[in-house]
Amino acid sequence: LEEIEKKWGVKPHLIPHVQALCGDAVDNIKSVPGIGPVRGSALIREFGTVESLLLHRDKVDPKYRELIRAHAAVVEDNFKLTRLVNDIPDLPSISTLKRKLPDEVQSLGFLVRYGFNTVRSFLNTKWFDKPASYIPSQFPHTQGGLVDQLHEPVFPSVPINSDMSPRELREMMEDSCAGVTIVNDQESAERVVALLNKHKDRYHACDTETIDLDLKTQSPVGNGKIICATIFVGPDVDFGNGPRIFIDNLDRCEGTLNHFKGYFEDEEIKKVWHNYSFDRHVMFNHGINVVGFGGDTMHMARLWDASRQLRGGYSLEGLSMELLQARVHKRGMMKRFGVHQLKKDGEPAKVATLPPLESLQRDPELVLAWIDYSTLDADATWFLREALHKKLLDRPWQPNVSLMWYFYQQLW
Repeated sequence: LEEIEKKWGVKPHLIPHVQALCGDAVDNIKSVPGIGPVRGSALIREFGTVESLLLHRDKVDPKYRELIRAHAAVVEDNFKLTRLVNDIPDLPSISTLKRKLPDEVQSLGFLVRYGFNTVRSFLNTKWFDKPASYIPSQFPHTQGGLVDQLHEPVFPSVPINSDMSPRELREMMEDSCAGVTIVNDQESAERVVALLNKHKDRYHACDTETIDLDLKTQSPVGNGKIICATIFVGPDVDFGNGPRIFIDNLDRCEGTLNHFKGYFEDEEIKKVWHNYSFDRHVMFNHGINVVGFGGDTMHMARLWDASRQLRGGYSLEGLSMELLQARVHKRGMMKRFGVHQLKKDGEPAKVATLPPLESLQRDPELVLAWIDYSTLDADATWFLREALHKKLLDRPWQPNVSLMWYFYQQLW
């Protein structure tokens, strides 16, 4: 406070009064011509407040008296802008106010959309550069922990009860899962589909999580079962609890995905994927014939840079980490959920193992982290498509004739 008073020449609560006279270029507040911070603070020290100065303007030094008189209306308007409004009716008491963490999706979406790259980089460090502390309860015998726990958010356990109705279950989880709208029955599916159909003018990023498929020996043609699907159409669309959509299709929620059949088979809705052929085949295993192709970010990345195979590759994690450079980038499943088994000597093994995916979706300790991980895939795909769209618009296809984005649209 002493430093502030030394800099401004008045106590902190009087700074708005000084700014009403000398202006504030940062907030585009005009000054009274000829009155800067030094003269402004001197006048406020002499008269106490802006109101007193204007009331007794005839006592002002003749050198500034006419300036104050001629610009009295400007000073009054300035003071309305510089002072804090503290007379709002029906404000809650301080004791009822609770600090909340920022909604990362909404915040980053706003910063990306309007190009606040420096602020985004700064907030990324301040908000999210914290270690996580949770360990999987599903495998207590390991006494280990998650692989590479840095940079992961911490989520609370949810007391899942088999007697809960689908509505009670999703409301409980949504309370602890900011930004995610959970769909787990016909009622919630129909409501979300109706909202999705209102945004046919947008790209819809989609993703699935699949079990019963050995990627080393099997293809998704006739193999694989979807336990959840996610959709994201932009950070500014709220589906009830936020812009990320999580469709639960496991255990008693199995079949919820089929309520989206009409949506996925609507050719007017342009859907974007990361590895479209895989997701389309596993969707077909559920009787859903996906159409309305809006893009594949893996394809787009290959057109942008065909030499990445040995330099970061074309995974969603690698691409989003490089191109998005923010919290929205994909983080690998092993990094978030891999567990180090204990060796005979009690030391954790170097090689981590991944629990069955369905166990992550069932585990009260991990289900919210799993939902965050799954919905981040569609989220990152949407932002990645935006970034690659710009990259392809900067890359010529036919010199002086066309660009690579139009090649992708017309021929890919």
